[in-house]
Amino acid sequence: MKIFKGAPVKFKIALYSIIMFLLFTSCNKGNIVLVGVYDVDIPERVNLGQAIHFTMHCETPTPGYKFHHTEIKESAFNIYFKVYAKSLRGGWIQVVDSFTTSEVFIPDSRGNYTFHFYQSYPSEYLTKVVTVQ
Repeated sequence: MKIFKGAPVKFKIALYSIIMFLLFTSCNKGNIVLVGVYDVDIPERVNLGQAIHFTMHCETPTPGYKFHHTEIKESAFNIYFKVYAKSLRGGWIQVVDSFTTSEVFIPDSRGNYTFHFYQSYPSEYLTKVVTVQ
């Protein structure tokens, strides 16, 4: 670069190092990602009029993520859940981490409700059935 043509080598190295550090540490800040649900604590049976309380155990790609929001789509007796997490800090260390989050679903009729929790691996959804009597 012509701007730094006369600059000392140490200055160029220091400037390059600072720029690279800023790029790598700020890349993931604020990213919202879809995370997989690897386990769910949910009752097998409830009575009509009771809420279904459940806890989802989610896996994040790296440490430093927290729950952001849940996307819920309902189609008759099939309920689909996707959990999203937000990065709290930058970094590129690839170590799997996890967190838990809870939700409540209130069924409006009797029957077998099939809950589908997005997990990506080893299958696209983790499926749990709750009977409402």
